[in-house]
Amino acid sequence: MADQQLVVTAQLHVLRSAPQSIEVSSVSRVIREAMKVAPLDILIAGGDEVPDLYRMLTAKETRLTDQVFLWFPALSDYPGMEPEHLVVDYQGAPSRGWGDTVGSGDIGETFQFACPNNPTAQATTLQALQRLLTTYEFDGVFLDKIRFPSPANGFSEILSCFCTHCQQAASQHNLDLDDVRQALLNPFRANAVDAGTVEKGLIPSGAAWLNDLLDMQPLLQRFIRFRADSITRLVKSIHQLTEQLGKQLSFDLFAPGLAPLVGQDYSSLAAYAEWCKPMIYRYAKGPAGLSLEIPSLVSGLQTFLGHDSATAWSWIQKHVGGMLDTTIQQIDAEGVPVKLIADETRQAVELMGSVPVYLGVEAVSIPEFAISITPDHVRDMLTVTRDAGAAGVALSWDLMHMPLDNLRVLGAAT
Repeated sequence: MADQQLVVTAQLHVLRSAPQSIEVSSVSRVIREAMKVAPLDILIAGGDEVPDLYRMLTAKETRLTDQVFLWFPALSDYPGMEPEHLVVDYQGAPSRGWGDTVGSGDIGETFQFACPNNPTAQATTLQALQRLLTTYEFDGVFLDKIRFPSPANGFSEILSCFCTHCQQAASQHNLDLDDVRQALLNPFRANAVDAGTVEKGLIPSGAAWLNDLLDMQPLLQRFIRFRADSITRLVKSIHQLTEQLGKQLSFDLFAPGLAPLVGQDYSSLAAYAEWCKPMIYRYAKGPAGLSLEIPSLVSGLQTFLGHDSATAWSWIQKHVGGMLDTTIQQIDAEGVPVKLIADETRQAVELMGSVPVYLGVEAVSIPEFAISITPDHVRDMLTVTRDAGAAGVALSWDLMHMPLDNLRVLGAAT
């Protein structure tokens, strides 16, 4: 890969910028300045709909990059989302979202998640997507939040969904969610529910630790598979829409080691992807960022395993490659080890087969969100990208907050 030209994509998120910064002239200037120092093949634009801006970015006569994709949140914070769309956890509570984002308006996202088996939620998100794709000249869709809640949302939200729609869908696959609920309430009691012959290959590839955790819990393995199949079915419906409209489809996916836990099956989703971006973030302390998700997972395992934090962390170190020589404190201060990033990237490339993988590369400086990426950080990730055989990079998350020095590193390397 050392001599292969990397494809470069960059994300632009309207919700991340002040109103005066997202005016057409301001955004145009930022994109032009960025392209002077780094190649940009694809622009991914999303957030609040700003008609003048969307028209400028997508219209053939005014666009600044070869391709422009719509950044669309399929199952969280999409246009028209309602409380009755939300997933329900095993205790009967609807999705609460991440941290204190609900109602705060700080970042314009709640990370409350809708159920992929809820027909009203499905119809609402598909209608919103269709309207945007027929109103503007996007070349394709970049699907984000096509998943269930992650460890960042808390242990109980990972264990969803138990709404009536999921109960009906699960019953069609001979899965009783009442039995699953009891198994989650008492995961390691003697004579566990459905403790018959363990079927191999139920859990999507990528998370060996999850196979180890649920080794003798076939009912919970079937629950993991049901959730992944639910997400894939919705993606299939979205693909039918984009294909009908002549648009490409790409995905924003969790790191392979966490993807099965949030309902994402790389191998199944590859059938519908033009390309994908794995969110293998080293430093970010937001949803999908491994510096947040891994400590949150450890906290969840304390509850699930009934262990203290030290024992739960020891379990993670033994079952997740690249974690032996680090601590929770080091991850908080320094980010996750580069070895883990490299291993996850290689795994993403392998799982996607012939589908190009554009590694999500943190490139922003946003002090209020405690992230300030330097040129050295970018260089490290470019090395990982090439060594792992990825076809390109997706500069994350917002071009409006990317220092030009970070982009110059990319320009020099490509």
